[in-house]
Amino acid sequence: MSAIPLETSNGTAYVHETDYVADTILVSFTGQKADAAPVPFLWTVDTTEQAVIDGIEAWIADPDLTVEKNGHGLIINTGVPSHPQAEITGHDCDNDKMQFRWINGPHTGALAEDFEFTTNSTTTELVNAVLAMLPSGG
Repeated sequence: MSAIPLETSNGTAYVHETDYVADTILVSFTGQKADAAPVPFLWTVDTTEQAVIDGIEAWIADPDLTVEKNGHGLIINTGVPSHPQAEITGHDCDNDKMQFRWINGPHTGALAEDFEFTTNSTTTELVNAVLAMLPSGG
């Protein structure tokens, strides 16, 4: 897959990346990541495609737009004692990779998992993609 195309008043906007920690989405109007700019956007588990479009439209109207940052990604509880929590930090939409890290587990550092992210991706799909990374036996 490539960037996520969304129709805006300026034409098609392409979402190349989401960054849940910095609360931005990387958007271009050419479809080329090299032309993309960070757009302030607080993505939550219940974000809709229309909310993303509205966020891009707000940024078009006010390029100095800011959003209240929460400083962390999407935190999920795994229910597995050896890897109790994970933080999904973003998505590379151009390469179908979800970025995350384990919290309070034996592994540190950022990881990436194959995941085709869309504006309709559900929390359950995100959680299942992370759980699939657990070593067998938890």
